[in-house]
Amino acid sequence: MTRITLRRALLGALTLFALAPVAVHAQMVGRLQDRDLAASGSTILYDAIASIHPEWLPAGGANRVAVFVNGTYRGDASELRKIPTDSVASVRLQTPGYATEYLRRYPAGTFDRVLLVATRSSTLSPRERFTVSVHAGMSVSSISSLVERGMEKAGYEDPFVRYRDVIVAFKSPATTVPLAVGGTINYRMRGRWGMALTGLHTRAAWAGRFKPVAPPLKAVSTTATTSEGAVLITADQSVFRVGVGPAFQRADWEWASAPCQCEDLSATRTSAFGAAGEIVASIPLPRVPVRPSMRVFGRYYPDQEIEAGATGERFQVGGFTMAIGLGLSTHF
Repeated sequence: MTRITLRRALLGALTLFALAPVAVHAQMVGRLQDRDLAASGSTILYDAIASIHPEWLPAGGANRVAVFVNGTYRGDASELRKIPTDSVASVRLQTPGYATEYLRRYPAGTFDRVLLVATRSSTLSPRERFTVSVHAGMSVSSISSLVERGMEKAGYEDPFVRYRDVIVAFKSPATTVPLAVGGTINYRMRGRWGMALTGLHTRAAWAGRFKPVAPPLKAVSTTATTSEGAVLITADQSVFRVGVGPAFQRADWEWASAPCQCEDLSATRTSAFGAAGEIVASIPLPRVPVRPSMRVFGRYYPDQEIEAGATGERFQVGGFTMAIGLGLSTHF
C-alpha cells in the first residue's frame, strides 16, 4: 500500500513539473476587449488595465512592460497613460518571446511582459503581416552551368584543348559565378502561413566549349543574363522562413562562334517555367526596425531546346540553379 501511494505521489510530481511551463505561459497570455475596458469606468487605458488586471502592471516596474500599439513599439507602461480607453479595440498580454519572434522593434533591456494594443482607428492585427527582404550575392550555380552541361551532351569538350600542339583557350568576357540581386515581399495570411512574391536578376554569366571536329575547330560561347520571378507559399519558423512555388525565367543570350567572342555575334531570348524554393534566415536586433538576413534561392527548370545563334546547333538546357545572398529584412 505504501509503495502504491509513493508511486502515485511521484507520478503527480512529474505531471506538475511537466505542466508548470504551460501554466506559466497561460498566466502570461490574456486579452481585454473594448467592452471590458468600458465596464471599468476609466477614461485612461492605464487605469482601466490596473483595475481589471493589476498583475499586468507590476508596481514600480513600468520598464518591465513593453507596449506596442498596432504592432509598433511605443515604450514602457507609462505610454498607457497617453491612450484614451474609448480609442482602444483590444489589449493582449504576451510573453517577451512573442516580441522577439514576431515584432520588428523591441526594447534592448530586460522586460518580462508585452502589451499589444489595437486601436479602433486601425484594423491591422498587432502581429506584423508584411516582410520585405532585399539581398545581393552570387549565383553559385547559374544558367551558364546548365549550358555547359548541354554542350557536353552535344559533344563539346573543355574550354582548354590541345590542337596541333597548341593550347587554345577561351577569353571569357564574363564570370561563371555572376552577381545576383533580388528581393521578396511576404504576406502572412494566417498563423505562420503566408504567400510571397520574389524575384532575382542575375548578371551576365559565361559559358563556352570546343568541339574536336575536322579543322578548323568548332567553338561556341555565350553570355546569358536572366530575370526570374516566383510565387511562393511560405511558412515562418522563428527566424527562418521557407517557401516553395512555381517560377518563371527570361534569359537574354549573346552567342558567338569564336573563342574571342567577337565573330558571328547574335542575340536571342528564351523563357521557361519551373519551380522555386527559398530560405530566408534573419537575426532580430533590439531597437532596430531592420534585420540582417541571408537568402538561399533555388530554382529548377525542365530541359528545353536552345538554339545557338552563332552555329545553329541546338542544346538541351535545364536543371537546378541556386543563388546565395546577404541583405536586410524589415516588417510592417
